Amino acid sequence: MPQISKIEEKLTSKIYCTSAPLELFAYSTHDEVDAHIDSLSMIDECVRKHLHGSKFQRVRVFDAMFRQMKYSYPL
Repeated sequence: MPQISKIEEKLTSKIYCTSAPLELFAYSTHDEVDAHIDSLSMIDECVRKHLHGSKFQRVRVFDAMFRQMKYSYPL
């Protein structure tokens, strides 16, 4: 199961000080990002809920094992 709490923590609790636009780049090195049922919808729900109040402009999720971008919001 993906660690949704890690994405939520970065969107809500971490402090980032920069004037440059930020993108959150989350990745999985061992398991497929979408191997768990509803994992991408769980990620999407978290991002849509917390992105607006964060310092980030975009969230991307990458599957390092298969070298594929699995999720990007907004496109």
